[in-house]
Amino acid sequence: MNTIPAKDRISKYIFLLLLSGLIFLRFPFIISVTYHKIRILVSVAHDIYYNGTYLITAALIILKRDSLSDYNIDLFSLFILIIAPVSQILSGHLLTKAAITGTIQPSSFKIVIFVLLLFTLLLARPKLQKKGIKETLLWLLIAVIAGLCVGVLLGIVSSIQGGGRNPNHPSIYYVLGSFFIQLSNAAVTEEPFFRGFLWGFLKKANWRDSWICVFQVVLFMLAHIYYLGKYNYSFFIIVPVSALTLGLVAWRSKSIGTSMIAHALINSVANIVANFTW
Repeated sequence: MNTIPAKDRISKYIFLLLLSGLIFLRFPFIISVTYHKIRILVSVAHDIYYNGTYLITAALIILKRDSLSDYNIDLFSLFILIIAPVSQILSGHLLTKAAITGTIQPSSFKIVIFVLLLFTLLLARPKLQKKGIKETLLWLLIAVIAGLCVGVLLGIVSSIQGGGRNPNHPSIYYVLGSFFIQLSNAAVTEEPFFRGFLWGFLKKANWRDSWICVFQVVLFMLAHIYYLGKYNYSFFIIVPVSALTLGLVAWRSKSIGTSMIAHALINSVANIVANFTW
């Protein structure tokens, strides 16, 4: 009879606990705050969600450092995840130049996690799937094209929902700032969960990639349930199309690094197309 070593059992339990933490933050916590079931300031809720998600993601990376490729995490993915606080600082600087105030700034907590994660990975030397530069650049190009095309299409759909347009053209500072803020917030918090650790967990449970891709689309829609009834185009079109695109990119490239780039582009481009005059 084969028995699982105690060390592996403990690692499995810790993984499930951390994955449950990501699920709790994205579903019960955020949804309860949105529907005012938990009465705390939105800014405080955002701090808890973004900082908590980044901390748990960092812990999962360290825990699974010898099998990160099973969770669609390669060197490029790690690079984006690690520099998320730097990207947030850059976005704040760019948006300030675009005369946008009230941007989300990285907390000291997140910067500490960034330093600790970088230091730990440098010492631990995680085992990563080897990919050639040409392959990485090819998938990066595909991610950029997919992000731009889907972003434009979804931006047009979003504009139908109304909300008014800015009479001015977006400045280059705003365009770049929007991309980096989406990369450091939405992409870094959602991709490691939906297209990374959850995908790998289900794959180890003998789910087919095609099933997982469909499942994560449904789950992504549930994570945005607060759009239902208020922004129906977003709930029924924008969210599922985005999730399907990101799922396909992560699945075929075997990297959430490419899906994070596509995610940031879809969100930022859609926002610009929908809200600015062209």
